[in-house]
Amino acid sequence: MHRIFLLIGVCAPLAIFFTTRLPITADPRMVLQPWLLNQGFIPYLHIADEHSPLLPHLLAWVQSLVGNDGILALRLAHGTTLTLLFVLVSSWLWMRYGIWAAAAGIAFFWAFAVRFGLTTFWYNLALAPVFFGFFLSLSAFSLERRHLWRVAFSGALVGIGLLFKQQAAILVPVFLIWLGLIFWRLQGDRRSVLRALFLFLTGITTPVLSYIAFYLAIGGNLAALVEWTVLFNLTSGYARLGFLLPTHFDMLAIWPAFLLVVPFVASLAMSDFFSAQERRLRLWLLICALSSLIFLYPRYSPPHWAAAFGFVAAMSAIVSADIVRASAAAPSSAARLFRTFAASLLVFWGIYGAFLSWPGMVGAGQPRLLKFDDPRELAELLKPALPPESTLVFVPDNEAVSNAYYVLQRTPPRFWMMHYPWFMQPHIRERWLAELDKHPPDFVVWIDDLQDLSSTGPEIRPFLFDRYVETSSFVWQGRTVHLLQRKDPG
Repeated sequence: MHRIFLLIGVCAPLAIFFTTRLPITADPRMVLQPWLLNQGFIPYLHIADEHSPLLPHLLAWVQSLVGNDGILALRLAHGTTLTLLFVLVSSWLWMRYGIWAAAAGIAFFWAFAVRFGLTTFWYNLALAPVFFGFFLSLSAFSLERRHLWRVAFSGALVGIGLLFKQQAAILVPVFLIWLGLIFWRLQGDRRSVLRALFLFLTGITTPVLSYIAFYLAIGGNLAALVEWTVLFNLTSGYARLGFLLPTHFDMLAIWPAFLLVVPFVASLAMSDFFSAQERRLRLWLLICALSSLIFLYPRYSPPHWAAAFGFVAAMSAIVSADIVRASAAAPSSAARLFRTFAASLLVFWGIYGAFLSWPGMVGAGQPRLLKFDDPRELAELLKPALPPESTLVFVPDNEAVSNAYYVLQRTPPRFWMMHYPWFMQPHIRERWLAELDKHPPDFVVWIDDLQDLSSTGPEIRPFLFDRYVETSSFVWQGRTVHLLQRKDPG
């Protein structure tokens, strides 16, 4: 137990540094949307969102504990998730491969957290402890009765993962692969395999059915839940409209983290050096790592690496520990070379991490809140022109402006949607415009050149400009912002 407390003492300050001293991303899904839930908005009925629902609910709960301070809630959730991930990985490394592996893992965290997008609290990061916990829960490779709770627990993790993001369903076929390996090792014990499958499925359905019951209890609609979390992702064309490949810089930035993955994969074939049990465990680690890469499709961005981070760190730390262990059996000259190389890895990771984090280490000012500081500036420019208790809508609406609602403490129309192309299907636009027609806001904040709606929503501009008249304009972030007031019905 002392190991856990020691690792928390190391990992928690590291997580706090990443979330308070480096620029982090405060996405509207992680700040505004939880706040809207606390204002009575119901997911999928009042909020257009293709993601699974659990994370905004958890953030809404945290916001309610800290006086609806969305940024504080975000930092708390972010720091807690990073600490949990770091402690899970490093404690397993220490227990299985020794203190050197744990130290190497922590050095890897320091070096590459920024490159893997861990400064963005997003669905993929929330899934990182879930994926690594799934790996740990099944790492015993046993269907003995005393280990069956692990199977049920792994299923529960998959169920929770599905409620974080739908792509966590990849863990279902991964479990079947694990079960196939067990079935082959047990030489056809079908009863044990069927029992494990039942427990796994029970584990999955328990959190999913629990959320459905909660959602219906708060006034949700099952058809809306299925439409947005399942059907929308299959029919909206997001894979085509949102598709994004990594740039050359993205690839150059991430490749140093994979230097030791190649020798790790090679170790799977080294039967003279590693036992069958050890190679099976490493194969299982690799399979889980590969499954976590599903989040890189269809839209590449560094935060989509987050679920893979713990696995790459573990693989790199294991190889580092292998090198140290090999030095003990090598001749003195070779042993010195091995130890020097292993120590050089840690030094390189330390320097590399310091290079990436240097502004946070020496800076005295508050680091930027991406996707929040700019909307906050917009909100401050709008405040003098908005009467108390007035309502408004931003058009176009996307991640560049949405948090201004939160800063102004004013809710959008009771069907909030961003105007990205994959949301601009005719029936969704009609629903949004119907809400504006039924409950017209007092003001429209129209922002030039933020997003082209001429092809995705050609009816939006005439709809608004027929009903509103411009009262003022100003420049924000190089764009002209028009404040439109609703015309007198008379």
